[in-house]
Amino acid sequence: MTRSQKLAVWLLALVVGVPFVATVLLVLFYFFHDFGVGVRIRNTGDTVLQSVVVEVDGDRTDVGDIQPGATAEPTVYPKQMAIVFIELTVDGHHRRLETSQARPNEVGYLGVDIADGNLDDLDVDMTFPLPFR
Repeated sequence: MTRSQKLAVWLLALVVGVPFVATVLLVLFYFFHDFGVGVRIRNTGDTVLQSVVVEVDGDRTDVGDIQPGATAEPTVYPKQMAIVFIELTVDGHHRRLETSQARPNEVGYLGVDIADGNLDDLDVDMTFPLPFR
């Protein structure tokens, strides 16, 4: 092979190979990465939110205590359409707050503001469930 033929082969490999590898990596990421739904819990009140737990589809994610003005951001992974619950204790009283529904393979976040144990504001930014999953 001449030098120009070798250069042509390398350019062809570069022009075809790099996009092919990038496409394969994106497809693998899409099908094997579990996106989940981000839950942003912000304490807008004056008291500590104690023993905060996010529950979806029977799975519980322990968040711990959230100080006034602080935020916690757990991610949940629903297996079926389910309601996201937030359990917490404020001033010795146990609360279970119903927030919003989440579906499997849904992408987005659920913003929850809690003031003194009560749901203050709910911001739902969910996109459609990812297709082909």
